[in-house]
Amino acid sequence: MKKSIGVIGLGVLLATPVGVGAEQPSATGVGMMSEVVVTASRTAQSVDESLAAVSVITREDIQRGQFRSLTEALATVPGLQVSRSGGMGKQTGIYLRGTSSKHTLFLIDGIRIGSATDGATALQHLPLSQVERIEVVRGPRSTLYGADAMGGVIHIFTRKGTPTLEGRVTMGGGSHDTYWTEIGLAGSGDKVHYSLAGGHLGSQGIDSRSNLLFAEPDKDGYRETSASFRLGYNFSPGNEVEVHGLHASGATEYDDGTPTANENDFRQQAFGLTTRLRATDFWQVTLVVGQSLDKYHEPTFDFRTLRNQLGWQNEIFLADNQTLIMGIDYHRDQVDNSTPYTVDSRDTKGFYLQHQAVFEHHSLLGGVRHEDNEQFGGHTTYNLGYGLELPHNLRLNLNFGTAFSSPSFNDLYSPWGGGNPNLEPEKSRSYEASLQQSYATGYWRIA
Repeated sequence: MKKSIGVIGLGVLLATPVGVGAEQPSATGVGMMSEVVVTASRTAQSVDESLAAVSVITREDIQRGQFRSLTEALATVPGLQVSRSGGMGKQTGIYLRGTSSKHTLFLIDGIRIGSATDGATALQHLPLSQVERIEVVRGPRSTLYGADAMGGVIHIFTRKGTPTLEGRVTMGGGSHDTYWTEIGLAGSGDKVHYSLAGGHLGSQGIDSRSNLLFAEPDKDGYRETSASFRLGYNFSPGNEVEVHGLHASGATEYDDGTPTANENDFRQQAFGLTTRLRATDFWQVTLVVGQSLDKYHEPTFDFRTLRNQLGWQNEIFLADNQTLIMGIDYHRDQVDNSTPYTVDSRDTKGFYLQHQAVFEHHSLLGGVRHEDNEQFGGHTTYNLGYGLELPHNLRLNLNFGTAFSSPSFNDLYSPWGGGNPNLEPEKSRSYEASLQQSYATGYWRIA
């Protein structure tokens, strides 16, 4: 069976700085236009230079907004809607440009995360206290990242080292017996940078089903313990090795219409090793190896996804204004549930090539990817982009891209009914035209 998806959207964004002082750029102000991002094209460029629609949430924005969860921070991004079935830590859905939760790819420091069982990512269990910045790319990115990047990519970066040695301890509380503690240490030397952090969050919660027919007269609490680290060593300019990791575990209570209390234990984690090598003056190599884990334990079921992954990327600087990117991605999904599936693993290999160039007032981008999935065979996606700089800091961007999303193991083999092993990947085509302008006190964008 094939499934096609059509989404039509119109977005308008008006922004002005909300912070005080030019040294703290805002993700919703003019400072965001000069923020350097790497997710949109897998190479460093400013938001203003990017042909894709990009939003950045920095650590300063998180503190200024007093956000207590990743959900609250992401809700500020234009073109992104969030739904939550209850209070803190409850199941959360994300809809980027109208696509479903499983059509958005989540990365932590370059490592893919999420459940291969249901195809979604449990962002409600990702601790905001361990986050340094978030890059949100709206629009298809299957050409660079493969399956599941149909609606876009949300890239989370953990806390990083600071120029000088810094320690921090934070404690707080609120209504519903909510409390949190955070502790961290960060710094850097001539060649070393490091960051270690930990935190705990708890809340008695609210009654999630108080107004339903089968209400349970209890509060549904939440507990979360988290930790992260980033350790890096710079051998010389352009040559660096870094290890990084994020762990979060705890329990969330929920209502299912029965009189007994229900609790779901979870564990989310991602670990990786990134090596950057400056092979020549015009050739940069990046190697990434990592593993992510998505694990849940319910009273009668266990769900576990283990994802091993490997990436090799080459940036070739053809000239000051032209960059060629090519690479290989590999990941293996392994599911292990209390009720076995007919198939419990699959391998995916992707080969991508992208060229971007700037000629005076014109920006060009073209990319292609071929991905070979052990279950669904080969799929080819591509994207094209064009940008034109106009007078008065105006910029016109045009984009076209194709994408696809593979069925989850539940879609294919669910032992509880509804599984269809004949399903094929969903495919999409996306067209975008946008006009934006930046000025001294803010910027606007319509797409």
